[in-house]
Amino acid sequence: MDSNIRISENESSHNNYPENNQSFPFIHSLDIDSTKPSTEIELDSRNDFRDSYDNSLYLPEETFETDDQRMFYSQFSDTNTNRYKNLYINWKRKNSGFKKIFISIIALLGLYLIFINTNSTDKKESSKTANSDVIDKVNDSSKIIDSSGDQMSQFTSKNVIKFSDLISGAYSPSRSSFKFISHPNDTSIDGLHVEGSFDFKISSLEGTFQHVLATTADMLGAIENAGLDTKTTFISSKISQDWKFILLEIKRTKVFRHSYFSTYYIYSVNNKTLQPLSNTMNDKVMDAQFSPKGHSISFIIENDLYTTNMVSQNRITTNGSENVFNGISDWVYEEEVLSSSKAHWWSPDSSKIIFLQTNDTLVPEFKYSIYNSNNQNNSYPEGQSIKYPKAGFPNPTAKLFVFDLNSPESSSVSLDITEPDSIVTGVSWITNGDSSAIIKISNRIQNHFKVFLISKSQENRYNSKLVREISSVNTDKAWIDITSSIIYIPADSSRSISEGYMDIVESKGFNHIGLFSPIDSSEPRLLTEGEWDVIDGSIYYDHSIHNVYYKSTTRSSYSKEIFSLSLESKITKNLTSELILPSNVTGIGSYDASVSHEGKYAIIRYIGPQIPWDAVYKLKSGLTAGKPVFVISDNSRLRESVKNLALPTIEMLSIPGQAGYADMDVKLLLPPGFNSSLKKHYSVLFNVYGGPNSKMVDESYFLNNWNAAAVSASASKSEFQNAVPLIVVYLDPRGTAFKGRKFSRIVSGELGTIEAKDVARGAEYLLSKFEYMDPARVGIWGWSYGGFLTLKVLETAPKLFKLGMSVAPVTDWKFYDSVYTERYMNLPENNIEGYGKSAVHDYDNIASTNLLLMHGTGDDNVHIQNSYIFVDKMIQVSNHNMTVMVYPDSDHSIVANGARPFLNNMLSTYLFSKFSK
Repeated sequence: MDSNIRISENESSHNNYPENNQSFPFIHSLDIDSTKPSTEIELDSRNDFRDSYDNSLYLPEETFETDDQRMFYSQFSDTNTNRYKNLYINWKRKNSGFKKIFISIIALLGLYLIFINTNSTDKKESSKTANSDVIDKVNDSSKIIDSSGDQMSQFTSKNVIKFSDLISGAYSPSRSSFKFISHPNDTSIDGLHVEGSFDFKISSLEGTFQHVLATTADMLGAIENAGLDTKTTFISSKISQDWKFILLEIKRTKVFRHSYFSTYYIYSVNNKTLQPLSNTMNDKVMDAQFSPKGHSISFIIENDLYTTNMVSQNRITTNGSENVFNGISDWVYEEEVLSSSKAHWWSPDSSKIIFLQTNDTLVPEFKYSIYNSNNQNNSYPEGQSIKYPKAGFPNPTAKLFVFDLNSPESSSVSLDITEPDSIVTGVSWITNGDSSAIIKISNRIQNHFKVFLISKSQENRYNSKLVREISSVNTDKAWIDITSSIIYIPADSSRSISEGYMDIVESKGFNHIGLFSPIDSSEPRLLTEGEWDVIDGSIYYDHSIHNVYYKSTTRSSYSKEIFSLSLESKITKNLTSELILPSNVTGIGSYDASVSHEGKYAIIRYIGPQIPWDAVYKLKSGLTAGKPVFVISDNSRLRESVKNLALPTIEMLSIPGQAGYADMDVKLLLPPGFNSSLKKHYSVLFNVYGGPNSKMVDESYFLNNWNAAAVSASASKSEFQNAVPLIVVYLDPRGTAFKGRKFSRIVSGELGTIEAKDVARGAEYLLSKFEYMDPARVGIWGWSYGGFLTLKVLETAPKLFKLGMSVAPVTDWKFYDSVYTERYMNLPENNIEGYGKSAVHDYDNIASTNLLLMHGTGDDNVHIQNSYIFVDKMIQVSNHNMTVMVYPDSDHSIVANGARPFLNNMLSTYLFSKFSK
């Protein structure tokens, strides 16, 4: 499951808030090629039901000519825009007279609203002015971020965010594809990047170096000579370490969340030619990647691992099948363990590959139907099946092998360190060559980990040594986090640096950086400490000056900032707090970053809550960054677009925790024109996720999500005449991330029960504290784990919540996958009572309120079986107010066949129809 399931994931320290800035709060996801020699400092959102509202699914803005075209289109679910353009023209002709009258009425209504709002608004509230960021203390930890302008009291149908804007992406930030690339042999040249899309020109940041690998003419000529369509475009491109070849992906078909069948071609820089990566089944290639050195490529075909050196192709394994996966993840490893389809790891010198082999022979199949297939002649649904281990059922068996590319005729050597039911959670080389690696293996329920050091012997074989164990068996018995932050530190005798590696370790309940030196050490030296977390996957090491960069929640549990640490001086600095910002942007909020190969430059990415931007900075001695070298993107078009909008605002606050527990983080999304002096004026909608180690309350940009459109619609009534004033509340209950082990592990063994009580208690607290909230109009909604938690909250406090909207929920944990479920719930046979309590079971309580339930029939993650069985139980209750919507063939993201706009409309229509009664 994924903490990123929301409408939009998953998440700076400045003394002064910049003035004259009209920008706003988004989740910034970055598609960085992991084989590139740069490191992305980015939240690894592996921890929960993964999926998400993907803004790339929105239709391009130029598809529509006018705003009312977009509004008209939002009523429909199909993405056949030509059809809807014709419908729109007919609708416009028929309603042109009506529209003139309607516009006149709206204008008069607008003047009336201005008069009413001007005379009823508290003077203290009206002190918020346009073009200034206002910080309003509610509790010590709360603030309002507001730049929406002049009390946001003057509304028209065109100056608020509309649901149709979610389709057009009108207020979605642009996302740069800027990446660093390393020079093949000159480490003094740093900060190199690729310019162009069809031409490949490598330039230095400060203009001192340029090298052209291919011009547009070169590439077009190669495409034509290869017999490809001259209109061919590239989905992705990767450059070999020696700059001699470019790997081009021209076609892609999705398999699961992180996996694709792809068609690849290789461009030879010297010969200016294109050739298929594989001579057989080139349209079924998976996970092609260059070796760290030279230009060899590894890839997967039909679950077998191959390599090519551009002269000959080598098939490393031959037993790949529908049950045996070599070098690639099966479904459960991809979804819950590695968060990637890739399951093979090149050694840094490119002479060896460690690969994972999983055998799913004993894993039961889950079967589902595809109703609207590509074959229009089908009279019957097409059957689909995946090997999907549910809680208590057999898991795939795992083995690890090492292959020597210097002896391609030899067979792979098995690393005999796995046990029955063990899970391989990570492989990391800790060498500049091929001498050693760290491998982490957990027991089935993931509360006991073994860490092995694999070392090459003189006979060129590998020996294993158990160097440490991590266990909670004798303490709280709860899960140990799967982390992927191992970073090798080579020895440097000139500066008294010994060989070792860094890893994320738990210290007093929080995740920190530990240094293991020598490499077979069992105990770390802590490099960071405190009641805050270092974000897994965010560590980078600059070997030239021995500085460490990482992202942490030092300022608050909902913030993420970039820090630098010197291994020599032990000095730590907040890198993002000392930035000289680009013009016309703000720096208040959270960040991501990536550092160039030699550590001289960093891409700093501001992710929210204001409008995102990214820029390249030169690192001064690795500890500070001054002025930007250049701005990659400041989203100036978006900044201009929102200037004349009445926008929502956010307020961060906390709710006192239960005795002995930390406070709960809360974020309020307030509508344009919000007026706190109006009693019981605003309906309240809780948007929850709440899964273990997830984080819903963060500083991400939010203007491109359904919640922002909903609160805007509630203020303007431009799209829903029955819309009522609305506030959206995000709340992170116990079990969620960045509040310490005690806070998160309390839910172990009984998912949903503690979280539901916390949400209900949080709602009661907010309703008692803020008189502008209407206790008669309180609702809740969520997706995936959030859909599950929605049902558990209705089950726990049906009198408190008037409605619930649950999308793709788990309803009984025995229906979900084994690796995720048993991590938090143990085996069903060992926790019968816990599974019973966690399952949605009080149908009478749920039936006493209003419920909208939605699910996709093609959901390979949370199977629609969950919703079908829940519906079957509910219809046995004599009186219920349940509406069910099923989306044919949609997976967990519910986008198939244009389903997303229809889903958005269902949520909005249901919400306002129930709250307006």
